[in-house]
Amino acid sequence: MTRIAHLVTALVLALSWLPATTVVQAQGRQTFVGTWVFNAKASTPTANTYKYRRIVISAAGTSLAFSIEEALVDGPEIRWGFTTRGDGTPAPVTGIAAIDTVIANIEARSGIVEYRKGPTVMTRSLIETSENGAVLTITSSRTMSDGTAVKARTQYDRQ
Repeated sequence: MTRIAHLVTALVLALSWLPATTVVQAQGRQTFVGTWVFNAKASTPTANTYKYRRIVISAAGTSLAFSIEEALVDGPEIRWGFTTRGDGTPAPVTGIAAIDTVIANIEARSGIVEYRKGPTVMTRSLIETSENGAVLTITSSRTMSDGTAVKARTQYDRQ
């Protein structure tokens, strides 16, 4: 085999490996895919008490699409969402004025998600699924405009 033939073979093998790696990464995060409903009894109280909250996470190619429907006890319903590759790449958020970008690093059963407005991190959350895949837990921290730190742990049950 000539040197060019060897190079072409090596290139083809390298390129064929890349999509397989991406698919494996996406499949590893399938524990997040599903419909999750807020469980008030299993969550710590926060300043913002939800009347209801539902998170739908779906596979979108090699990305995860998050669609959130929520209403605070004293507020209107809000529908917002984003699609992330889960690799730390900034992704736009639609439907909510308080944040415009999300940066997520998501592994098989856990991840860190930063919600930003411009360059400012508004909320940082640790998201985790239980070993049996029945529970999604989100542990969040946020600094309010007056400097007060607010922490919350919200639990969601798979529907």
